[in-house]
Amino acid sequence: TEEQAILDRAFEKIGVLNDSNLKADLNKRAENVQAKIRQRKNEINAKRAVQQAEATEMQEEVHLAKEKIQLLVDLNLAHKLTKQLNQVQDRIDYREKEERAVEAVRRVEKTKKQTDLDEARGLIQELRYNDQKKTLIERLDTIQELIDIRDKENIALAAVRIAEMNKTSEDAAYASEL
Repeated sequence: TEEQAILDRAFEKIGVLNDSNLKADLNKRAENVQAKIRQRKNEINAKRAVQQAEATEMQEEVHLAKEKIQLLVDLNLAHKLTKQLNQVQDRIDYREKEERAVEAVRRVEKTKKQTDLDEARGLIQELRYNDQKKTLIERLDTIQELIDIRDKENIALAAVRIAEMNKTSEDAAYASEL
């Protein structure tokens, strides 16, 4: 920046001074100016990084913004930017939660296993109610009906096999009830 260029020239001119007391005093003052320039640059970089994280809602951008915020001296600004970043992180976390729920429903649709269905229901329960959640619940309910039918058929088949093996009237009656 222009300020940095001016300061660099000042450091050069200070370096050629002969008076050590004056030289030390001016160096100290120039270093203070350097620290303020660095601080201002860090503030600008942190703000831009948070804006980038807000725009992209990408985890990598959140991590980069956190690193930039850690360099800030102004704790109020750091707190404000961290709050903004936390909101971005919450949106990312929720989106990932939705993605896990959708993937779990897809898995249930393939496997048709009760354990997978129960896991998917648990993930869906954590979602806010909206059209997507409603659709996911409906998909699971349909699969649950299929699982229930399959389980009843399996129980009936098992009862018939037992009745055929045991050849008792009680087993035959139970199998015919199913």
